[in-house]
Amino acid sequence: MKFWLFSIGHNHSGRGRNAAPGVRPLLEPLEDRCLPSMNPMPASVSVPSASSSPMAVNTIASLSHDQIHVLQDQSQQQTTTALIRLEVEQAVLDILQLFAPQVPQLRPDIALLTSVIPAQQATVNSLQTQTNLLNQLDDLQDQSILLNAQIQNAADLVPMFLQQGNMQEVNMLQSIIAMDQAAAQALPPQITAVEVEVSALI
Repeated sequence: MKFWLFSIGHNHSGRGRNAAPGVRPLLEPLEDRCLPSMNPMPASVSVPSASSSPMAVNTIASLSHDQIHVLQDQSQQQTTTALIRLEVEQAVLDILQLFAPQVPQLRPDIALLTSVIPAQQATVNSLQTQTNLLNQLDDLQDQSILLNAQIQNAADLVPMFLQQGNMQEVNMLQSIIAMDQAAAQALPPQITAVEVEVSALI
């Protein structure tokens, strides 16, 4: 970036009216250094977009919990990458605007970045929404897995306490099972609703 600024100053003072170098050749190496590569979604977790069908289809529901974790990590990486790109473009635009009065040749580059940045901001917003939904889906699935494990563990203990005649423990376990079952039964509709939202974005 310092070298780029020096180049602008040198061109302006040494070349007079000669055209300033374009922004894109200078911006690309900076992005290459700053931005991790945005890997395509692995084939093992690739899902068709809901927009490809006339009716929204919940494709996420067919994926395992581990596959959701992969999507979750992928979405977070893509969000971070898009955010860094946005910050780089905004920083370059701010610098160009500082030199614009002295270097009128920069105006096309400023216009280009001004038109590109809103689209990049929209991409960041969409990816952040997608990441938040995947995090929410993961949390709901974790709750369901935990509740079902607790129900199974409590149910496994009931026969033992029945054999011992310890009805106090049996009643307590049955009460825990009933509460956990009620909580577990409330989760599937929530999970399905989030799955549909995620399927619409991916």
